[in-house]
Amino acid sequence: MDVSPRARLRRTAVGLLRLLVVLVRALTDPRLNLEATALVYRTLLSIVPLLAVSFSVLKAFGQPQGHGLGAIGFVALFYPVLQPRT
Repeated sequence: MDVSPRARLRRTAVGLLRLLVVLVRALTDPRLNLEATALVYRTLLSIVPLLAVSFSVLKAFGQPQGHGLGAIGFVALFYPVLQPRT
């Protein structure tokens, strides 16, 4: 299906206009600060169990409180998972 350059330009312009409308609505929303605060709260609540599990796994392998090579191995295990996509 061959799309003309004019139709492609129109589709791109409509997409950018929609993006602009969504962005303006989001930035003028009074609940934006509340949603950002909730996101930070949920993130912090998810980090605490991750740390608890990591310390228990390291303790099971005989590393006292995450010191030594066990901590390096644990970081190497989770680094590819937590790495941002490019």
